[in-house]
Amino acid sequence: MNIQSVPHYMIFESKIVFSVDELAVYLRVSKSTVYRLVHEGAIRGCKVGRDWSFDHAEIDSWIEKREADFFDGTAVMSEHRKGRRAGRFK
Repeated sequence: MNIQSVPHYMIFESKIVFSVDELAVYLRVSKSTVYRLVHEGAIRGCKVGRDWSFDHAEIDSWIEKREADFFDGTAVMSEHRKGRRAGRFK
């Protein structure tokens, strides 16, 4: 990937990182979902002051692992999703 073709990325110590807004767009989820994923420990980020940064390579590895788990049939539903799903049928 050419860094010049993606002007919204920041380069920090030779790493490409996302902000919360950029990661939400990249994953096609809401910002609150990004914060939930961090809170659950599904993804790792670095918080400096009020701002979060996420390593592009780690996010891509996380996506690849989730895809592999999905296709292997070993995917695990998060506790958040389990609770929401169970609540629908009460």
